[in-house]
Amino acid sequence: EEPGSSWWRLEVPLQGDLGQNFDTWTGWDRAPQLRHLLEDPQKDFVIETKLRFDPAAAPAPTDPFLMGLLIYFSRYDIMHFHAGFERMVGGEPKNVLLERSGLNNLLVDYYPDLLLGSEIRLRLEKKCSTYNAFWLGEDEEVWHYMGSYETEDTPKYVGLIMKTWQAGASF
Repeated sequence: EEPGSSWWRLEVPLQGDLGQNFDTWTGWDRAPQLRHLLEDPQKDFVIETKLRFDPAAAPAPTDPFLMGLLIYFSRYDIMHFHAGFERMVGGEPKNVLLERSGLNNLLVDYYPDLLLGSEIRLRLEKKCSTYNAFWLGEDEEVWHYMGSYETEDTPKYVGLIMKTWQAGASF
């Protein structure tokens, strides 16, 4: 790579396991990641993605499948802001979640049209040691602020993640 150029790295299946596991959480989760190296991890940044599930092929709300944004701190420590998998939090369904390895449901919200084919945008803004999470539904003009998560840990990559658990979805 030339100095100053950008590049992306795709986590690929391990050899010999028929593509079932990726080299993050080997043998447990299936989590392909598309990552971009941060040249200066101390700088603030904004990452954003747009997602749309095909309603004809969308997983059931309880199927363990999600897609979204990724902050990679180390091989076994990622923060992901994702949509897709619905879980009950405080007795209410939530399907837009900010989580970190070993820390579930840090920030949660619900978008009712998510698996019906409606578009959703996810945005994470890093300011100093604080990560602010927002989402925007299709045909909406105002971003939903989910809250903030603070950590002094230094990110290495940003990117996208698609994830299933153990024998979860094959979508």
